[in-house]
Amino acid sequence: MDQIDQSEVTVKKETARDLRKRLRRLEESRNGLQDRTQQKSVQIKALSGKVNDLLESRDKAKDEARKLKESVDELKTQLNDKEQQLRKKNILLEKAEKQLEIERQLRLKEERERQDQIENLKKKLMKLPD
Repeated sequence: MDQIDQSEVTVKKETARDLRKRLRRLEESRNGLQDRTQQKSVQIKALSGKVNDLLESRDKAKDEARKLKESVDELKTQLNDKEQQLRKKNILLEKAEKQLEIERQLRLKEERERQDQIENLKKKLMKLPD
């Protein structure tokens, strides 16, 4: 078993130069990550301002839409009230027109009767001896 472990495992001894190279690469990588993290945090701050502006804008738009909806609902109510009043006035107008037509017909009938009476009286007057 000792033979297998020693033959399979190759122990690489790192020299000081290799360690310095590795350290430099790790530091560069770390510095790159720090730079990217810094850039991301600046970007996040900038975008958070935009997000806040968008949220405020959205809230204003929602408030305006709600106010407009209330206004539309109020106008619809007023329109319905006016339509109802107009229907009532139309009904009264139709009744008045019917009443006027009935009165006109009665006056025409009375006028015809008077004309007939006048004609009858004229005929009687003509028949009277002089």
